[in-house]
Amino acid sequence: REKMDQMIELLKIGGLSMAVMFMSMILKQAGKDSYANMVSLGGTALILIIIANYILQLFEVVETMFMF
Repeated sequence: REKMDQMIELLKIGGLSMAVMFMSMILKQAGKDSYANMVSLGGTALILIIIANYILQLFEVVETMFMF
């Protein structure tokens, strides 16, 4: 079950990345560079929030590995 949840999270990150890229390209072509930058920044922040939990888990694993 945990592997499936991780796969779903990975697909969310990939889908969000593609949506942000697509919206950013459309906005840049429309001459709305400032909005394109805002969309890119917001998408990056959302992706970092999603993966923050995995980064925390990684630090916990590394910490337990070096505990004696």
